[in-house]
Amino acid sequence: QALQHRMVEQYVAIDQLRSLIMRLTLLNNDATEELGKMIAGVRAFAAEAGTALGHEAIQLHGGMGVSEEVIVATGHKRLMMLARYPYSSERAMDIYAGAHA
Repeated sequence: QALQHRMVEQYVAIDQLRSLIMRLTLLNNDATEELGKMIAGVRAFAAEAGTALGHEAIQLHGGMGVSEEVIVATGHKRLMMLARYPYSSERAMDIYAGAHA
């Protein structure tokens, strides 16, 4: 049951991200500055959620996720790289916060 709770938390994070992306698609294309800031906010959430998802996947695989033979390791490396490209999630959150200050 403990595993179910951990997996449900990750499913909720994925569903939240999906909702944020849908909200982005509904924004007016004329509001380019606001759109850029909303994209930064979604990117910050995606980076944090993706990193947490990767860590949980490794834990659910009993720590074998760090082994090169397991596909979880490759996915986790990609998530870690994408979470920092082109800038950190903290920077993305700062951009987003500037939109709502």
